[in-house]
Amino acid sequence: MARSMASTLTAWIKPAPTITGQDHLGTQAPCESIYVEQLRGITNVTSRARYFSFFPWFLREFERRVASGTAEDLVRYLRRAECLFALIGIRHGLHEDEDETLHGAGMVGREALVPALATDDGVVHLSSHAALESSKLRYFMNPLGGLGQYYLGPLRELGILGGDTRTRDIRYTDPRGLRLAETFAAGSAASKFFGLLEQDDVRVEDLDTLALFCPCGLLHSDAERRTLIEILLDPGRRLGDEARTRRDTLTLLLDLASRSNGGEYDLSDEFRAATYARTLVDGSPWALPASLRGSLSPWSVYTRNELLSIAFQGLFWAAITSAERSGSRRFVDPIDFASFATKALLPEVFDEDDLHLQLGDIVRRRSAKLPEFGAWTNDTHEIQAGWRITQGVRDDDIAVVARNAVDVLIALQARAPQDDPYLSLHFAADYFDRYPINLRSFFHRATERWTALSAEAVLREWLVWALRTHLRVAFQKLADANPRDTFKVRPIEGTLVVIEPPVPVFTVPRIHRAVGLLRDLRLLADDDSGRPILTTDGTALLEQLRG
Repeated sequence: MARSMASTLTAWIKPAPTITGQDHLGTQAPCESIYVEQLRGITNVTSRARYFSFFPWFLREFERRVASGTAEDLVRYLRRAECLFALIGIRHGLHEDEDETLHGAGMVGREALVPALATDDGVVHLSSHAALESSKLRYFMNPLGGLGQYYLGPLRELGILGGDTRTRDIRYTDPRGLRLAETFAAGSAASKFFGLLEQDDVRVEDLDTLALFCPCGLLHSDAERRTLIEILLDPGRRLGDEARTRRDTLTLLLDLASRSNGGEYDLSDEFRAATYARTLVDGSPWALPASLRGSLSPWSVYTRNELLSIAFQGLFWAAITSAERSGSRRFVDPIDFASFATKALLPEVFDEDDLHLQLGDIVRRRSAKLPEFGAWTNDTHEIQAGWRITQGVRDDDIAVVARNAVDVLIALQARAPQDDPYLSLHFAADYFDRYPINLRSFFHRATERWTALSAEAVLREWLVWALRTHLRVAFQKLADANPRDTFKVRPIEGTLVVIEPPVPVFTVPRIHRAVGLLRDLRLLADDDSGRPILTTDGTALLEQLRG
């Protein structure tokens, strides 16, 4: 009887690229979901408000002036337009000898374009910087420049633009995009601008004649500024739910700026702490009208989740760093790793008296010494302990990082809410399946399991949980459509091998960008110390927003 032989193909499989990655424990994902919902249409790369009106203006003029209007034409004109727009802002800041934040700061391609103004002949060749080919002069790699990479998504979300980058059929909307295009055009020289795009060679004097295009021109373009305020802050409440969370968050920022007395905290850090504790930097309650009190809740949950995240990141960093420094890089399993790290860290994170107590007793004992929840400037408050974790990493101090991480976790447990911590938010039923370490699971384990464990046993459990979660998250990223190798402890031949400790970081919740946009809209200005304060326009608008 004949037997068929199956053919066998042997080949090398290309490994997934190893990247530094972020969120190695999946603890930051809930934070990101919260701030995305609260600041829709604003991202960490939407640096300047005037791009929100420049892009619809450019698309409208392109439609009018370029007869063929092909996708290739759009790419060519758009890239040159972004270069010219940035060069105008950079040049105006130099010419006026003023703070760059008023002019060219945050403009697309700025770092590549600043040297272009230092040419001997005073001429900039737009095509040299707008070319798609890789070179030292190229301002941006994405074919659709900053619009494709940074702004299209937010502008679609705001209803200003439509289309997508794949088809390159990008258009301004009616009425929002059209209104912004018209208000921008009221103070621009479109023929001159597009003439320079065709001409390619731009002299410094040409840039000076187009100074009204500079981002600072928004300060003098009242109709354009009012239109942007109507879209971003919706003071008339005409846009419904799509603008509500963004309006409330921006109102909170304006309100905080009106009450802040400065000091050592920047407005972004103060916002996180004040929304968490509902108190101002001086310890007084943050008194808000009833219409705004509810808007503190999502940001309070955000910061609580941030504290949980930075604490577990800190413990994970301290454990891996301890292993590195001892020369111990290979472990049997997560329990073996956690047992080693527990032995190394235990004397640093718990007092001698704590070692003989159960966690529940330790929490009760320490909660009696915790400052009031609202006293977030107190050195023993969990807010301060969270900030010390990142400082401890910068100082390469394992003891400081581990101690403050445990202090944060104990404070969170001591101040655990009675209800589901995510009750006021909207997460899909299966959302947390991918992110095991979260407020809900932490408080459940603390109540049901950890309270009766010794200090040593609970530290070991925290470390086992962190490592198992890291492996799970890393495997998930390896299985994604675009696989990435983000293992910091890698399973190899039946063992776990330490690769490197991931640095603990906070998320970046778009607050600094929101402050920048409010400054561009003349609602905030900097005082002599560089701290944002309300302008006359900001004060009037805040009264309207507060109702």
